[in-house]
Amino acid sequence: MRARRFGKNGALPRPTGYLTTMNDVLLAIDIGGTHTRFRMARLTALGIEPHPVHPETETETIGDASRLLDWIAEGSSRVGADEEPVRAVVAFAGPVSDANSLRLTNWPGAESVTLEELVEAGLPKGVTALVNDMVAGAYGLVREIEVTRMQGNPFVPLYDPEGSTAEPALPTGNIVYVAPGTGLGAAGLVRVPSARAFRYVPVASEAQHTPAPEIDAEGTRVLDWIAAHRRKASPSWEDVVSGRGLRDVYAALGGDAERAATVAQIAAGGVSGRDKIARTALGVYYRYAGRFAQMMALAFQGSGGLFLGGTSTRHNLPFIPESGFVEAFLDNPSMGDLLRQFPVYALCDDVNIEGALYLAAHAELVGE
Repeated sequence: MRARRFGKNGALPRPTGYLTTMNDVLLAIDIGGTHTRFRMARLTALGIEPHPVHPETETETIGDASRLLDWIAEGSSRVGADEEPVRAVVAFAGPVSDANSLRLTNWPGAESVTLEELVEAGLPKGVTALVNDMVAGAYGLVREIEVTRMQGNPFVPLYDPEGSTAEPALPTGNIVYVAPGTGLGAAGLVRVPSARAFRYVPVASEAQHTPAPEIDAEGTRVLDWIAAHRRKASPSWEDVVSGRGLRDVYAALGGDAERAATVAQIAAGGVSGRDKIARTALGVYYRYAGRFAQMMALAFQGSGGLFLGGTSTRHNLPFIPESGFVEAFLDNPSMGDLLRQFPVYALCDDVNIEGALYLAAHAELVGE
């Protein structure tokens, strides 16, 4: 993964309305189903700058609340005695139904953590906000598009209506962001030209938990297997397009999922072609991802583009162009002409932590 591209003097452009000191510190935490990331940054007159002592994003594999709180305490303890944490944003995989607690839907047991516990672990009281991880990722995505105009291109074109492979300009229409990983995340970004603080308003979606249809014979076989073995009458999109989903798809098609050490090894075998069943399973996975992306694109009228992100996208990128993802995205007898007007890109950078930092620097975007 590339290091973050900062602008002049290492800073992201400074938003308006700041009264800052050199000691103002922002904290950003992205809690995923498998990995949790922690990042510190300085908020200065130039904007968001790398922290002078701890500039890198720290990553840890965490799957329970106790370890999460201990790790946050370790990270928070690195704030210097002369520094002031002015705001923290915690992005997590799950719906934000309560501003005072978060429920990790992709952890075993779906554990909950309260805002009070996070503050006790060291996050600043009264200025710590909880946000859906796809909202954070959406803000990070738009920042990536803006930075792309000045510096390197983190996007890989998968489909362009004009047949061009040029990097995306800042879109003039709504955007759709889909991120498969441990779970499946999705958000729409609605363009609001009159918005003062930002060009787009993210809308997190939980549509991945709706029932998935039978899209072909292999898909029917997979859904029947999941229904029988996972005791789910109506398997969802996330039951197919997720880490556990890929393992189940592999098993449904005859693979020995018990002998496969990790989901990553199943995916790697599919990408390389060493494991034919894994390659077929990965094709089913991406055809369902493409059909889910189609639903999101039609729901949000995503003329600004569909962006496919997430850790699995980066790892599986060599396979995606031949996976059937784009074909499944475009396959719609009624709306095919409309869908063919929407560009499709793979996103190669991790945007959640950057979006969380941006939100930490903009109190008005997190309801403060």
